[in-house]
Amino acid sequence: MSKSSLALILLLLAAALALGACGKEDEPSDKVSSQTKQTDQANPEAAAPQNAAVRYNKAFENMKFDQKTHPAAGPVMFIMNQGWDRHGTPELEQALEEDEDCFAEFRSGLDLESCDFTFGKEQFLYRNGDSARTRKIWNMTCLNLVKSRLAEYKGKALEAVEACLDEMKFMRHVAQGTPFVDKVTAFSLEERTLVALRNMLQKESLDEQSRTRLIAGLESLEKDRFPAAAIFEGEKKYYLFIVDETARRIAESRTPETEKDDPTGPFCEKLAAEARRIADHYYGLVSKADASRSEEDWKAVVDEIALMREGGREFRSKVRSTDDLVAHVLSELESKGVDAATKAAQAILGIYSSDARGMTNTHKKIADLIERVKQAAKSGRWE
Repeated sequence: MSKSSLALILLLLAAALALGACGKEDEPSDKVSSQTKQTDQANPEAAAPQNAAVRYNKAFENMKFDQKTHPAAGPVMFIMNQGWDRHGTPELEQALEEDEDCFAEFRSGLDLESCDFTFGKEQFLYRNGDSARTRKIWNMTCLNLVKSRLAEYKGKALEAVEACLDEMKFMRHVAQGTPFVDKVTAFSLEERTLVALRNMLQKESLDEQSRTRLIAGLESLEKDRFPAAAIFEGEKKYYLFIVDETARRIAESRTPETEKDDPTGPFCEKLAAEARRIADHYYGLVSKADASRSEEDWKAVVDEIALMREGGREFRSKVRSTDDLVAHVLSELESKGVDAATKAAQAILGIYSSDARGMTNTHKKIADLIERVKQAAKSGRWE
């Protein structure tokens, strides 16, 4: 996983825990009784039988393994990257066997085409339970890749390849989610799988049958790969959600005694308007650079975000959580009035934006790695 993508995932999860909120839900097109809503929420499978997330959630419920706490998990990272032969243990093999119920539910999810962990919600932030789900996704990746490397060690090359392809299909499903952190998670963990496959090819562990299956599987999955632009479209929505949430909390801080001649209302309106202007401009530059790949266009992106971060350096130095963010925006409002809105909007983008070029490069690097894996599978050797 690249440093930029890992850092962004950690940032998003930290922000989610601080806000303790999720995004707005789409309003239903027709009125549904509260009883029906409660039934659907209690039994999502009845409401969405073809949603792979239902199966994956059941797999997570059955999962016993946790890479962070399981006593046999120590060598997992080495095994994923380098293979079972030097690092595998009987205890870890037993852990795989103990999670067979988890694997069974997981495989049933792979048979479905669509996946939506939010079940129709337009969700930009995670609640605590959803950040735990992200951890489960990571643990499922560990299980899949360790299972693959064990199969490779036992000379079951086709089984090893199938486990990797299952993991990549899983990541395609994860990437279908509304929260853009799902897309970042998906392509970051997909990179793990490709590194494992590269290592197998370098070690010449795969026979002709398994390589043929790998080529077909990768070509089939390619049509479902999302473009890098989807990451930034989601990041833009996320930024605007953070601004709107900040404005909402600032507005709620007003009391009847302070509402007369209080600049909070105009400030919040200007903050929202400035955020949209800044977002349209900045993400327009990102979109242009992503499409053209020119150094000049990327320089414009880098210079623009550097300007915002430099202008809001003092602001950013005092913000370590979303509570800090709201408190500092209020402080700026009290000291500088409505005019502080532009600086606040710039600083918030500086805090919550990713390394756009780094993300794009990682996305392209994974596409290139997929192609190299396919070529190596065709030739039978890694060059």
